[in-house]
Amino acid sequence: MRLDHAVIAIATTVITGIGGAAAVVQVSQDTGPTATPPTTQQPASPTPSATTSTAAAPATAQVPEPAQTPEASDATSSASDGLSEENLVRERLYYDVTGHSFTAAAQPSFLPLGPCTGDLEMGDVTGDDVTRLDTQLDGRGGRQVIEQLAETDTPNLAATAAETIVTLVEECEAIQGGDFGYGDPVLVSSEPHHMVWYFPAYDSDRVAGGYAVFNVGTRVGVLDVNDAVGEKKVGLLAKEAARLAGD
Repeated sequence: MRLDHAVIAIATTVITGIGGAAAVVQVSQDTGPTATPPTTQQPASPTPSATTSTAAAPATAQVPEPAQTPEASDATSSASDGLSEENLVRERLYYDVTGHSFTAAAQPSFLPLGPCTGDLEMGDVTGDDVTRLDTQLDGRGGRQVIEQLAETDTPNLAATAAETIVTLVEECEAIQGGDFGYGDPVLVSSEPHHMVWYFPAYDSDRVAGGYAVFNVGTRVGVLDVNDAVGEKKVGLLAKEAARLAGD
């Protein structure tokens, strides 16, 4: 028996002894022109469970969500965008408008609407269940800037609250016990759901800031400026406060 025939015989015996193993050892003959080509065992067919899993995957199709209408998009955006510090007048803006350096301070626990509103707070004209945000800036000599902003349920509620505050301040001619008072209200903007007023303030005939009231959409706010700035700067602060509130 030739050596290569002996190798083939031994390999055949080993394969037969294993009896149907998945991995098959192939031996190729290289004995000349009469050599037969090696046989290749086909891989076993997949099990039924694998076939089921493979077939089920492409059957799942994703259904595209319907596009939102402009009204739905606006409602979602309005509901998700809450009040933040970005909606308030901050130190940098105040300096850009007035040239006066003020610093942020901790808000007092009790914030009346303003000098002419007594003990009334923002919640008294908007309702206590609204979202509110306050800020206070302090300057030299006891100067202060206080802003209060509230998110109401509807633009009409915001407009009614703003008009109520304007009426209260307009009826206040002077602060009891001093020479401080407000001038006539100045209407800066009068558009649907966007109203801005300001009152120039005077202390013994000297400019002393002013008081701004505004409503933008569902938001209403007041800006109490106790600083030695004149009417033009108070008017610009009022417009900027309303713009930020609507962002």
